[in-house]
This record gives sequence, structure tokens and C-alpha cells, in this order.
Amino acid sequence: MKKSLILILFSSMSLIAQEKGGLVPSISVSGTGIINVVPDKAIIKLQVEHQGESASQTKKMVDEGIDGIIKFCRKKRIASNDVQSKRIQLHKNYNYQKKQYEFRASQAIHIVLRDLRDFDNLMEGLMDTGVNRIDGVQMLSTKQGDLMRKARIRAIQDAKQKAEDYAHALGQKVGKAITISEYSNPQPVYRAKSMAPMAESSGRLDRETLAVGELEIKTRISVLFELH
Repeated sequence: MKKSLILILFSSMSLIAQEKGGLVPSISVSGTGIINVVPDKAIIKLQVEHQGESASQTKKMVDEGIDGIIKFCRKKRIASNDVQSKRIQLHKNYNYQKKQYEFRASQAIHIVLRDLRDFDNLMEGLMDTGVNRIDGVQMLSTKQGDLMRKARIRAIQDAKQKAEDYAHALGQKVGKAITISEYSNPQPVYRAKSMAPMAESSGRLDRETLAVGELEIKTRISVLFELH
């Protein structure tokens, strides 16, 4: 009972202090900043996967495939730091039909492609090295850091414009920002465009297998402004 009385008394004193000091008139708004850009590099996510009756045999098949990928990338003059192993796995499973153990080995590898014009040739060559699984292609921009900063500026401008719209309707003016919070995790969103149709030229088939599309770099913020 005594503890509850102390809490009530403390709350009452806080309210009195706020009333004496005066609450600062303020307005809280959100802002969104979006930048669209054509990607200029890609991360190709590949995997070599095999199944066998012994761990050493299965792992050896995977190692041979990875060795072929690395040597091919070196031949294509892809920098060594743009070729990276990401996941190595070896599983032992019991086959009840054959009544014996089987092994499955895999290794994932990511390749950074810095010239998207080489995509078709690179993929065709990789398929001949032992790659038997493609886990995806992630489109990126080399200017992503600068573009994110621009998106944040646009988000601030958007928030301030909203605050000014509300303040104008009230016959007031927007003052300085009190707090700024970025409440989204800014990540680029890839939006693919439709592929170009295949066309026959000079007796051969010209194919485009990569739709470059565009990246949407987006951030959202919340700003608390003073009102005058």
C-alpha cells in the first residue's frame, strides 16, 4: 500500500512539473525516401552437390567440381576475392530400401560479377565445370552507399513537407527537429523487368537470359518537430 502511494505521489509531481514548465508543442510525422537504379553487378550463388556410398568418394566429387569452378573463374580473370566458398556440408543418411548408408556432400560458392554483359558466357562456362545447382542471382549497385544516403535525405524532406502541410493547416510553423528515428532496415529491393524476346540474327539465335530490371533503395524515418 505504501509503495503504491509513493508511485501515485511521484506521478502527480511529474504532471505538476510538466504543467509548470509547459509542454513543447510538437508534431510527429513519417517520411519515405526511394531511389531507383539499374544494377551494375551481381552475386551468382552456385552449389555443387553429389551423393555417394562413401564419404571420401562423395566429398571428392564435390571437390573436383569446386576446383573446376575456381579454375574457370581464374581463366575469366575474376578476382580471387570475388569467388568465395559459403557453405560446406556432408550428411550421412541410412537407406532402408538398400539397407546401407549413403552420403550427400555439397559446397556453396558465391561469385561476384562486376560486368553484367558477361553473364551469359560466364553461366554457360560454369555449367561445364560441374555446377549442378543455382541458388539465385542477387542484383546490386556499386553506388549503393551513396544512393542510400540520398534516400535518407529524401525521407527527411518528405517528413518535413508533411509537417509543414499539417502546420500550415493549423496556422503554425515547423521548428527544429527534436528526434529522428529510422524504423526500417534499409535494404535494396530488386524488381525485374520483362526479358527481351529472343531474335534470330544471321542464322543463329541471339539470346538474352538476364533481365537486369532495377533496384529500389528505400528507407523510412520518423521525425518529431517543434511547432511554433
